[in-house]
Amino acid sequence: MTTIIKFAKYAFICMLCFSCSVFAIEITGGSNHIQISNLPQFVDHVLLRGDNNNTLIKSKTGSFSASTPFKDGYYTYQVVVQKPIDFSKLSADQLNNGRDADTRQAMTALVVEKSGTFLVKDGLVLDAKLAEKAR
Repeated sequence: MTTIIKFAKYAFICMLCFSCSVFAIEITGGSNHIQISNLPQFVDHVLLRGDNNNTLIKSKTGSFSASTPFKDGYYTYQVVVQKPIDFSKLSADQLNNGRDADTRQAMTALVVEKSGTFLVKDGLVLDAKLAEKAR
């Protein structure tokens, strides 16, 4: 029975390691609400930065609402996901970081999976690449 459990754990970790991370982010909204959707599995949070880096908002779902309207300008986003850690690639110094020997290692790390830029203009979310071509 323990062999089956070990095999199941190994298969699950392999599935996570080799899962395809191809996805297309969709950004919609306007000056009062921005929605970043089509997020990948295992999303931890999404960061939104804009207004000359004066605005930084974190969301677990990719939904952003503003008490004051989002100003016109370029915004960047980062999709942060949880990824399994491959302990075989870590050195002994990285594994032995001063914690007790009984301390359990984290099985996942937070990684920026995707990032990009978009434009808010006249209260509407536009794809920054399309806006640049229109100029």
